[in-house]
Amino acid sequence: MNKVFRFFAICTLGAAFAASSIALAQTYTAVNYPGAAATIIVGGPNLEGTSVGVYNITTGGVNHGFAVTAKGVFTPFDVPGSTSTTPNFINLQGVIVGSYIDSAGTSHGFVLNRGKYTTVDYPGAPGTILSGINDLGEMSGTYCSDAPCDTSATLHSFVVSRKGVFTSFDPPGATSSGTSTVSLLGAVVGNYATSGGSGQGLGYLLFLGKYTTINFPGSVFTFAGGGNVENNIAGIYTDTAGSSHGFLLSNGSYMSFDYPGAVFTEATGINALGVIVGLYAGPTDPANVFHGFIGRRKRRKLAPPVNTFLTPPRQCAFQHWREGHPRHRGNSRSRCRYPESSTCWRGWLGWAFCPNTSKAQGNHGDCVSRRSWGWGWRSPWACCENNGSAKVGVECLSRLP
Repeated sequence: MNKVFRFFAICTLGAAFAASSIALAQTYTAVNYPGAAATIIVGGPNLEGTSVGVYNITTGGVNHGFAVTAKGVFTPFDVPGSTSTTPNFINLQGVIVGSYIDSAGTSHGFVLNRGKYTTVDYPGAPGTILSGINDLGEMSGTYCSDAPCDTSATLHSFVVSRKGVFTSFDPPGATSSGTSTVSLLGAVVGNYATSGGSGQGLGYLLFLGKYTTINFPGSVFTFAGGGNVENNIAGIYTDTAGSSHGFLLSNGSYMSFDYPGAVFTEATGINALGVIVGLYAGPTDPANVFHGFIGRRKRRKLAPPVNTFLTPPRQCAFQHWREGHPRHRGNSRSRCRYPESSTCWRGWLGWAFCPNTSKAQGNHGDCVSRRSWGWGWRSPWACCENNGSAKVGVECLSRLP
């Protein structure tokens, strides 16, 4: 596995600051590939419930990729000609990205789309890893100073636009950095070290050109495994006693969690619905034996309306519409600029819809409205009603809490 790089050194700080954190209440489902010695969920689930991961037939053996649906159906795969395959992310369209090692020991990024593999390498780099892809086709990745992208390599973060343009970056002061995910709003979650192999591992969020450091309070090591469209971030931290736990960072609050009975827990991803995936080790598991998990937060269920676009509007419990992200102004990814005191609609899975009659502009071809009667949508964007018709592609960036 290489999205969870573990290239950042875990060190004990001379003085750890004290801060409170909250325990996260979740229900868990264990995921084990049939007949495998070890199973790791690395990315997902997408909004159809499909996750991707790695399994090893023997302990510490070769990585093989798999996808697993919400119903527990596994599909194994390996990049042709590879000696190791690690899928890192799957988007709503079912496109999978990750990395593979070729027969010469070189790491390459790959895209798996409708059964076709495409190799993606950062220009001129000895080694490459793809870590994430959003539903617009924008990708995140890491390029390396050595071909296998092993623990001795110096790493650098990059993103790839829909047109294939590569952009490299590192957080300020970083000597090595890598990405984990890129969201629909272009927010990149990743990790960095500040002093080579001896520095503390830290996570970062890069959003609208601004870096925010992710550092679980009181920890000696923090790794941000992934983020979602609301900039909630899930990952792993190590406490001063050397124990590793999962965490969720949401609205500025850190929440810690452990798979029940586990001695090691790591979160590797979180989707727009707050479902977290990762891996854990039990007290009797040998070294390098892990199990995947899917964690769902305990929430109050809300009955959806019969029809999102036909039921009468009501006042929003939370007036939380946003005026279209600055990143999207002036391009085809439009915005729904509905006034804060106006009426809105609550759609399936908690998305809000607005019966906008004048200010929904532009369209996005991949966007189809979420409908309250089922899973009839094909994009995570909610869509606005435009002059009485659900116009395909008109975006509404808001969501009711």
